[in-house]
Amino acid sequence: MSDPNPSPALHPQPPDPVLHVQVTPGLIEYVDNQGTAQKFYFQCNPASLSRSRTINRTDSQATNQAAGTKTARGEAGRKYTLKANAWRLDTIELWFDASMPHWVTGKRSEDGGLDAVQKSLKHLEAISEPGPVPSENESQTGAPPLPSPPLITLTLGTRTWQGHVSSLSIVEQDFTPDLVPRRVKVTLGIEPVVTEAQLERGKLGAKK
Repeated sequence: MSDPNPSPALHPQPPDPVLHVQVTPGLIEYVDNQGTAQKFYFQCNPASLSRSRTINRTDSQATNQAAGTKTARGEAGRKYTLKANAWRLDTIELWFDASMPHWVTGKRSEDGGLDAVQKSLKHLEAISEPGPVPSENESQTGAPPLPSPPLITLTLGTRTWQGHVSSLSIVEQDFTPDLVPRRVKVTLGIEPVVTEAQLERGKLGAKK
């Protein structure tokens, strides 16, 4: 006679395939102000990502009637052009938690810990920090250009973006007695950099 209420210990369930999915962590690479190549992995996949782009319309007087439109009165109209700008990463939301595993050189570490959160914070602060101000002797035009944050490469799966940090918000939570945050929520915005080759091909989004 079968047991109507089998014990889980006597009848183990097969592992849930959803809980054993291979995760590909996001990655940010950059060169710091000392010229050293750096990279750090996201502890968790982004909670959300918001993208946007703008399309500008430019009106101009038609040089000939065939090139433009005609009004009801038969006068030469105007012609217009549409220019699509590059995709902008408005916000990407990230979480770092000392109680969870993290990624080290592309490999998953089960240790987690406060040290991993602190290292992630230092990287985030570094990618938003403007570089050193050059002297006038280093500038051919005399006036030194304003420094900018380092160029970063963001990789999410098979997509990559290059650009500069346009906004960074950090919320620190759950502090230790020494006021070290155990959990950190980060909202990051990235202004893309578009190359001449991308403009010629008309590809203004992520590289694949």
